[in-house]
Amino acid sequence: NRDPKSPFYKMIKRVSQDKSNTAVITDSAVIDMIRNSIRNPLGALAQYKSLGSEPSDTEAMYDTLVTYWSAVKATFPEAWGKPPTKSRLMHSAGIHAMGVLMDKIMNRATGQRNPQKHVTDSLKRIAPHCHWTSGTWEHLGLRWDEIQKVAKHLRLLSDLLAHLDYETAQ
Repeated sequence: NRDPKSPFYKMIKRVSQDKSNTAVITDSAVIDMIRNSIRNPLGALAQYKSLGSEPSDTEAMYDTLVTYWSAVKATFPEAWGKPPTKSRLMHSAGIHAMGVLMDKIMNRATGQRNPQKHVTDSLKRIAPHCHWTSGTWEHLGLRWDEIQKVAKHLRLLSDLLAHLDYETAQ
């Protein structure tokens, strides 16, 4: 939230800070997304957590987050930075589902010559199927603004994005 190089620069709402006009993402959504990736053994950030006496590689975690979320911002400019009432990408459900997708895409990107290009290409392939600000998520039968932070919607949206990533990569 404080790093100008971060796609989340001044975009995360924090209770302890002044209200900003640009802050649209709840801090708990970002914290949960990071925590889920670290806790999942197949998570993109899990490979950098501490083992035994070795410290966690927080710099590598940060670089992974910036790489992926910068590509998300570039791929979905019409949905980025809007309040959750105008964009489900900025909603807790969108952050959660895109975090699950981050784990899949970033794990593949690690072995690529150009990880940033791999991430961007992967996101561009699924972009036509995403309805962050209008329309209906066809496979879910839900309008863009019906997606909520409830277990069923989180699972459905995460599963759909993972499925789209797999299908469009073929």
